[in-house]
Amino acid sequence: MKVQESATATSSASAGTPAAAAAPARRRRGFLRWLDLSRWVHHETAIQHLPMLLFITLLGLIYIGNAHLAETYLRRLHGVEKRLNESAWEYTVRKAEWDNLMRQSQIARLVQPLGLVESRQPPQILSADE
Repeated sequence: MKVQESATATSSASAGTPAAAAAPARRRRGFLRWLDLSRWVHHETAIQHLPMLLFITLLGLIYIGNAHLAETYLRRLHGVEKRLNESAWEYTVRKAEWDNLMRQSQIARLVQPLGLVESRQPPQILSADE
């Protein structure tokens, strides 16, 4: 850091202004010292790495778009699963009702108002000889 301070002091002294020579070199402390990217990044390196930065930006946009698309598909999938579960429940209820209605006692009760009664005699057997 001392080398940088002396370089800053010489550059301000070479400016030739008395105010610049009289102003003490400000020393950056802590985290602000690491924020000074001008030591590593110059105009030429920024131009040189611009295609890579654009490529990484494109990948980031694709990643974000893919995440949104996945969320949309998941919402649709959950909706379809919900409808499927409701349909399965409705099928189970209707099948139970149908099985209940198809009992012999239930059929007899339903056709009784029509005047149909259950036969108490066994069926007659027909033979081809007669």
